[in-house]
Amino acid sequence: GPSLVVLNTKNVVQKIQGVSLVGFGKQGVLGRNPINFKDNGDLTGSSVKKNSITLSNNRCVNVHGTDGLYIGENVAYDTIGHCYALELGTEINNSFDKNIGILTKKATTQATGETDNTPATFLITHPGNSWTGNVAAGSEFFGFWMDLTIDNALATMNAFSDNTVHSTFHMGIKSWPVGWRPSEPQVLVNTKVYRNRVRGLFIQFSSNVTFDGGLVADTRHAVDIRLSDFITFKNFNILGNTDEYMDIVNTRSGQPSHCGVATTGVRPHINTFTEGSDGTTLENVAFSGYARPECSSTAVAIDMDSHYWKNTFTAPTTFSNVAFDTTDSIDAFSLCNIASKGVKDIAILDVDGSFDSAGGTGPGTIVSDDASMTEGKSCVVMTGSCAQYCQGNSALTAEAVAVSAPAPAPD
Repeated sequence: GPSLVVLNTKNVVQKIQGVSLVGFGKQGVLGRNPINFKDNGDLTGSSVKKNSITLSNNRCVNVHGTDGLYIGENVAYDTIGHCYALELGTEINNSFDKNIGILTKKATTQATGETDNTPATFLITHPGNSWTGNVAAGSEFFGFWMDLTIDNALATMNAFSDNTVHSTFHMGIKSWPVGWRPSEPQVLVNTKVYRNRVRGLFIQFSSNVTFDGGLVADTRHAVDIRLSDFITFKNFNILGNTDEYMDIVNTRSGQPSHCGVATTGVRPHINTFTEGSDGTTLENVAFSGYARPECSSTAVAIDMDSHYWKNTFTAPTTFSNVAFDTTDSIDAFSLCNIASKGVKDIAILDVDGSFDSAGGTGPGTIVSDDASMTEGKSCVVMTGSCAQYCQGNSALTAEAVAVSAPAPAPD
């Protein structure tokens, strides 16, 4: 199909607005996209706005060596490869605002060095841009993919707020393989991720990131955190199987669901990426839908990730004002999986007694159900969780330890 390329128009304002592009792009050919801005440098004041892109054969809006674009209020449907994409990993100050990508499909032929056979509706190759009010709906692989390089993994993000991802076949938002470790703390605001087949959020080799407000719902593994530092979820909701989701499952014959499998909410990692760093913090986080009797009995709101570098707990983890819709610890928290791998030295700080069955106000410590962690302390068994709850914080012994080992790949 044809391609609209804006090439080497440095400092010349460009506007593409109100255009319908059908069947544009050529699969497997670099740069043959419906809209491609290439090697323009700073184009501040230029915009790609209120266009529709359908049946694209190669991406939707591709930004290559161009900065300062406003890409907003576009609709893309039934497209192949990454949809709204930054290509080189050097592009900055572009704004992706209120766009929607529906049915992002994998390429069967891709250009050399590209990754369109595992497409994301929004491909992020440099954080120094903004994504606000966008929707990724129905990607065959990912909604947002932060595919950064060692050179830009420390960059800060201009903005990430009010974005929604649903109905992806693999992951809603993915930070992998390099991860994102901004030099200053970053806040991602009101992120909503739901009804994704495998994972909602997958965060690896990352640090200094807070998710403030939003939710993950109706996803087999809502949040997976691996080898990451200073990752915080606050003012957040994590829902295992909602009533609305179960209504669909129960009324449609043959409807696939994760109700019958081991569903998890948050899985913090037992190791950090950087020596001496804190791991995961949950602050004002509410869990629900992990205790449905009609679903798998192995569903649990908080588990621990068992892909580790070092088989000992080195990731200081803190919980504060964490709420559940169940009083059974077996549905709220579990160390059984990680204990089966031989890790029995977990110690997690409960700041305000959220996990204290006696109704205390903290602090307390959730520890592995092992004599080495409970001897000489005032602890009670958390039934079915392979853990005990100890009063005070005297059981906290973990320190971050730097290690060197191959990176675990997402499975």
